[in-house]
Parts: sequence; structure tokens; C-alpha cells
Amino acid sequence: MAKHTKKRLTLWQIADLAGTSKSTVSRVLTNDPDVSPETRERIQKVISEQGFHPNFFARGLRGGPTGQIGVLGRWMEQGFIANVIQGIDDLAARHHAHLLTCFAHSADDYIDLWRQFTEARQVDAMILIAPPPELFSETVDWQELPLVLCASHAPKNRKGWQNVDSVTLDNRGAMDALLDHLVGEGCRHLVHFQGASGIYEAIERAEVFSNFFATRTGLKSEIVKVDETYVKSRAKVHEYLDAHGHPPDAFVCFNDMMAMGVLEALKDRKLAVPAKVAVTGFDDEASAEVRGLTTISIPGIRLGQETVRLLFMRLEEKQGDTPTARNSTLQLNLKIRSSSQRKEARAQRGTAATP
Repeated sequence: MAKHTKKRLTLWQIADLAGTSKSTVSRVLTNDPDVSPETRERIQKVISEQGFHPNFFARGLRGGPTGQIGVLGRWMEQGFIANVIQGIDDLAARHHAHLLTCFAHSADDYIDLWRQFTEARQVDAMILIAPPPELFSETVDWQELPLVLCASHAPKNRKGWQNVDSVTLDNRGAMDALLDHLVGEGCRHLVHFQGASGIYEAIERAEVFSNFFATRTGLKSEIVKVDETYVKSRAKVHEYLDAHGHPPDAFVCFNDMMAMGVLEALKDRKLAVPAKVAVTGFDDEASAEVRGLTTISIPGIRLGQETVRLLFMRLEEKQGDTPTARNSTLQLNLKIRSSSQRKEARAQRGTAATP
């Protein structure tokens, strides 16, 4: 027996059922603010009842709104980036929009993809996740496609970029809280595994780390650049220990993946965590709680949702005057777990904590 499938309706048919025009239905699908609430509700009710799904791609080919948001990132992995895209997709879907997501393999590739999206008008708007610093050397015209930076902020005095909306994380408050905790646990020599230098978040966290120790005496700090992978960070710990002969009091890692590599390397060397060495991460992935890793919890889904919220605020505005950029910063939470609780670990071993 053949499976029954509901016949796909046209915009004309949706308009007829709603007692309105095809153009009004189209404006509702693209979230045009000029449609009255009563008409919008009536059309959306018909759309919901009929299970209507517009062909956004065909509309784009005709030169009209595509109903698609371009999302451009630098990598794809479990954890942070997956949560961000989940948040973007969640809120975009509520606006009846679809995502066209791409990942760049280099800074040049990122810039080329951004230009292709913009010039070809394949999408109605763009979200750029953690773009490389090289992007901001390009000139952006605020009259191009609406654009929001996610987990990034343009440097000052870059032509056009001062008008671009952005959503960032409170790296300063989070890193300061983490370092205060480690110093309170008796750590006097801390090493920061920075991660890729071309990432806004990595650059900012390294700056906060450096500034924290600039105003404090009796403490030693180092910043080591490491590719943000489990394998590279594990190897870097062995390299560090071979060169110095002893570990620091704490390894402060750019993300949880790197911290997991550090934990394994210390296990290889039979160095107790945290009694001998404290280890911290950033992201609060599921594995962090399992391993007892002290880390900073990043609301990745909220980050994606906030980015889309700013994007649709911009889309709903009338074109005209040069826009004033909206900048939103999300707060982060410190999750203290066993990997950094040196005083407690030493007490359990019957030794006093270092003052």
C-alpha cells in the first residue's frame, strides 16, 4: 500500500486559505514587521495547520529573500561549536529560517567564503563564528547583508566593522575568578596553554592571564602556545617537563580538550593531580564533570541564541541611517572540581598546603 503524503501547497493556496494576498504571506515568512499582528497570526495558523514548508532555495533563485542564514565557522567539533550551532538553529527555526553552514580550512578560505556568501546573495544574513583576525583587515559595508559576530569582537578603528553587531563572552571575569581560586589553593607558578593565537577568545584569555600576574608579586606565570587538541597538549606537557625537570603548580588550559591531554600526560609521569599539579579547562564539556575537571562553563546554546536574536533585530529594522552596533556579553560560571582542590588533596594525604 502506497504511503500517503500531504500535497505541497503554494503561497497562492496559503494566501487563499488565510484570506489575504500572496505578497502578505511572503512578508510573514520573512518576518516583515509591517504585517499587522492579526494578519500575521491568521497566516501562521494556516501555515501550522497545513504543515506548509516554503521552498526557500527557489525563492533565492528568483532574486527574493532566501529565508536562509549563512553560518561560517573555522572548525567543527563536539562541544562548544556544536552547542553554539544548536542555539543558532533553535532560534532561527522559530523565525522559519534555515541555516546554510560552512567551515573554513584557513584564514584565506574564511574570507573567500564570506565574500562568496555576500556577493552572491545566497543568504539573507550572515553569522561569523570566531573569525580569524585577518578578516578585520577587509573593509565591510554596513549596507551589505546584515552581519553578526559570534564569540568575537572587531578591533577598534577597523573600517566598517564598528557598525557590526557582536556577541562575546566575559572572559575577563571568568579568568580572574579561576586564577583567584588557584592562587587561593596555594598555586604560585602557573602555566597557561593558550591555544591557537588566531582565535579571539584565545587572545583575550591570554591577555587576562598576563594582566592578572602583572599586578601581583610572589607569583610566576608562563604562556605557552599549543594547538588546541588532546594529542598536542599531552605532548606539550612531556616537552615542558623534559625541559624544566619539574612541573608548575597549575596548568591553565584554553579548553577542556587540552586539559584532558594534560591530565593524561601527568598520569604518564605519575604526578598526582591536584596534590602535585592542578589542572583547569574552559568549556565544561560532559567529560569535564566525569574527570572532576575544574573549568569555566560556557553557555554555548545561549551564545547561539543571542547571536540570532541580534541578527533578527537588525533584519527587522528599516534600511536607512548607519546602524549603531549592538554588543552583548554573556556571563560565565566557574565550576570548581577536584582537579584544582590542592588544599583538600594535601590534607587527605596528611601534608600541609603550601602557604
